[in-house]
Amino acid sequence: MASAIGRICQAVVHDTCLILTVGVVHAEVEGVPEVCLSLPMVVNGSGARLLAYPELNPTEREGLRRSARIVKEATDSVLLDQ
Repeated sequence: MASAIGRICQAVVHDTCLILTVGVVHAEVEGVPEVCLSLPMVVNGSGARLLAYPELNPTEREGLRRSARIVKEATDSVLLDQ
């Protein structure tokens, strides 16, 4: 965990454009709005931006959609309880 955080910090501080899988809130993933998922991102001094959306077959696409819904529901339930 510390190594991963160190690499992220290195990319931001030194503006080195590392390609890392990091979790960010995406406007939409597979029809699920405002969901935080880990996807390959370019991380640098400007933050993180999506490198390329992965090419998925129908089974993978449905799996990602299902995961996004589960994460969104869990996040919403925690945020609404506050």
